Amino acid sequence: GSMTPLRNFDVRHNQFSVAYLELAMNKAATAEDRVGFRFDLGYGQVAQIFNTDLLDNNALVNVQQAYVSYLAPVGSGLTLDFGKFVTPVGFELTESNLDFNYSRAFSYALGPFYHVGARLGYTPNDKVSLSAMLVNGWSGQAGDNNAGKTVGGSIILKPTGKLTIAENVLFGPEQDGNTDDKRFLTNTNLAFNPTDKVSLGADLYYARDTVAGSDVDWMSTVLYMRGQVTPVFAVAPRFEYFDDGGGLVSGAVQKLKDFTLTGEFKSSEGVIFKVEFRRDWSDVDVFTKNGNAVNNQNTFTASMVYAFSSK
Repeated sequence: GSMTPLRNFDVRHNQFSVAYLELAMNKAATAEDRVGFRFDLGYGQVAQIFNTDLLDNNALVNVQQAYVSYLAPVGSGLTLDFGKFVTPVGFELTESNLDFNYSRAFSYALGPFYHVGARLGYTPNDKVSLSAMLVNGWSGQAGDNNAGKTVGGSIILKPTGKLTIAENVLFGPEQDGNTDDKRFLTNTNLAFNPTDKVSLGADLYYARDTVAGSDVDWMSTVLYMRGQVTPVFAVAPRFEYFDDGGGLVSGAVQKLKDFTLTGEFKSSEGVIFKVEFRRDWSDVDVFTKNGNAVNNQNTFTASMVYAFSSK
């Protein structure tokens, strides 16, 4: 079938598809048993796209995360993770049942999906958690395509039970065979739950890289909202503005926007139905309609999601 431009996971047009099947195994590292692990297996088109850079070498295509953890007896507990883990960057997560909307924003689609390397985490108290990582790079986009390494840091603040503020930075070379030019990304996301029925979110990105001696940058803002209208029905609008100033990540120098409206029905058995209308538009003709280049696309998606646990 035809593909939908500039989407990452919901790419198949006018057809049914099995997006993602995931099996996750997790044992936390604790003071009683200091070694833990996380192992997530994924199957379906999302797994293929998540690991685009591994398709020629299928070893880890069906592994979303695989890492070993060690909890060191330092202060309140210093956690070391080593392996493959999903990126801390961004408000959205890989699993659609954990997101407000079904499709992912351009900011998620054009950012890093996962990292391979080492990560240190420290939580001094229940209001602050810190982490730092040394990884291959922006895997999910290009894998480690050069000899350089990327460093990252995250601070998550929870000043109140209703507000979470996360700040993420990544710095390192991300271009093929080029360790001289470094990419810098800063990402701030806010989650605010004024009531138990209303959730608000904001995701802000700014990134910069150097290509052929000149600086290129891109930035985006995504606004999220979710309202639990009845115990069974929720509605979630999203608006995004993505300015790809150098055309480095989206394939064109353009200003992209997306408006998404998702309705969610949740049955008492835990099955989630999401129906979604989304409009994407750009100031450049990057979309296709009836074989012609156009500056917008409208899509409608209906999905069923089921998540269960053996706990």
